Amino acid sequence: MNVPQPDPDHSTSGGASRSHRRGWLLATVLAGLSAVGVGYWLSPSTVRTSVARSAASTDALATSRQVTAYRTASCGCCKGWLDHLRANGFSVKDHVVADLEAVKSSLNVPGDLASCHTAKVAGFVIEGHVPAEAIDQLLRQRPAVVGIAVPGMPLGSPGMESSLRSESYTVYSFGRDGSRRTFLQIEA
Repeated sequence: MNVPQPDPDHSTSGGASRSHRRGWLLATVLAGLSAVGVGYWLSPSTVRTSVARSAASTDALATSRQVTAYRTASCGCCKGWLDHLRANGFSVKDHVVADLEAVKSSLNVPGDLASCHTAKVAGFVIEGHVPAEAIDQLLRQRPAVVGIAVPGMPLGSPGMESSLRSESYTVYSFGRDGSRRTFLQIEA
């Protein structure tokens, strides 16, 4: 590395020249540290670590948007809801089951919040025609709940679209202790 040399025309005995030498010394140290810093950040091990971290966070994001859904073979609106999720960036594993009630029971879905399909995403239970925006909010906030639900089959909810009319509906959160709260209100 070329280190700048002090100007030979300046005397080394005066106060100004000591200040000048300190300036050169500081510039030299800073140049050296900059070169070492750039070398560190561009070293192969650092680049590999950064790429690995980025891949891990991408994997975590992809995993959190993986929906595992359970429905009966005869349900057409369930397919519409799954299409809605796919259109909003979710990856869907669709399981057609003979005993949907057993799935609901094993996932602690309250009977009064039940609908025609049940799903899991990132450890949460999703019951019924829950819109993607509510699932996104759930994944961002990560509240201490078992899951969220849209009871019944409200007209205008994802999978239950109608050209005739839509109705307002509520997305509820539910806890292991049986508690329920309004999670999101959807207006028609």
